[in-house]
Amino acid sequence: IYISHDKLGLEDLTSELLLLSHGKVVEQAATTTMLTAPRTDYGKMFWQMNYPQKKPYNHNQLSDNSIVLSARHLSLSLPTAKKKIFFWQKKYPQPATIGDATDNSAPEKKILQDINFFLYRGQTIGIIGQSGAGKTSLCQSLLLLYSRKYLHGEMMVAGKNWLALSNKQLRAQRKDMQVVFQDPFSSLQPRQLIIDIVAEPVMAQQSRHQESTGQTAKQSAIAAAAHLLQEVGIDKSLWHNYPHELSGGQRQRVSLARALVVQPKILLLDEPTSALDKTTARDMIELLLAVQEKYNIAYLLVSHDIHVIRALSDDIIVMHHGAIVEQGEKNTLLQSPRSDEAKLLLA
Repeated sequence: IYISHDKLGLEDLTSELLLLSHGKVVEQAATTTMLTAPRTDYGKMFWQMNYPQKKPYNHNQLSDNSIVLSARHLSLSLPTAKKKIFFWQKKYPQPATIGDATDNSAPEKKILQDINFFLYRGQTIGIIGQSGAGKTSLCQSLLLLYSRKYLHGEMMVAGKNWLALSNKQLRAQRKDMQVVFQDPFSSLQPRQLIIDIVAEPVMAQQSRHQESTGQTAKQSAIAAAAHLLQEVGIDKSLWHNYPHELSGGQRQRVSLARALVVQPKILLLDEPTSALDKTTARDMIELLLAVQEKYNIAYLLVSHDIHVIRALSDDIIVMHHGAIVEQGEKNTLLQSPRSDEAKLLLA
């Protein structure tokens, strides 16, 4: 028994499908039959791949003043781990092991190489590449989840070079770039109520920049969280629930609300729909488009799903072995890829 909402995986691994809705089987058929010609209205809607599309982005009106994120010659090099020497190896040493142990200069491994791009206000850049291409490492580098001693180059966020800021200055600027993780269940605190999860980033900011609003810090944070939860479509009856009491789509909406509550200029979207079925993913894409249009936020989107990239992106970056091998306007790159890596991914 294989449980999934991944159409390609089901096509490769199954011979017959059961389609469930609200705890009931609404359709049962051979895999090929259901995927190509579903009989029920729900089946047709469920397997539909036509996501809403972002309105065309006017590249002719871009200016340096609207750049919210830029990377210039950004690279990441991490030290390689030394081999362990176990007690029996010390007793009966081997030449190769001795050489590794006595060498104090741990060689560095290049993870990212010469990354260059600009992200403008209201723009979405999609990042694609095979597993191990460096997509996640790039996002972690932009969020400075690696020590800055391993990062080289320049990374400008809202006009400030994050690699040159002091720790105190960086903490004050982190609200400008937030992230929505791939798995909302593991990224939400299981022991906190939904309203508290969304309010927490505001309280963290207020503890550093206390404002005289006439309200306590917690009341102000709760009010901001309530507004964002309404904005993303979470019913008030769910605000005092725990994450495990929500569906996957609802949890991802909570993750989005938590990221938006501090009014960021940039959102990193790490596979935001991969844990969702197609119907819920379509709703999430509609929400992301509406949020971007209302707040003019810039998105940096990582996804393996070309349909999601096509729906949300204005420009696309193709990565391979930690480097950008191609980048350009969405329609141009999807229709006429130049690099071998892009052609392979889009085949």
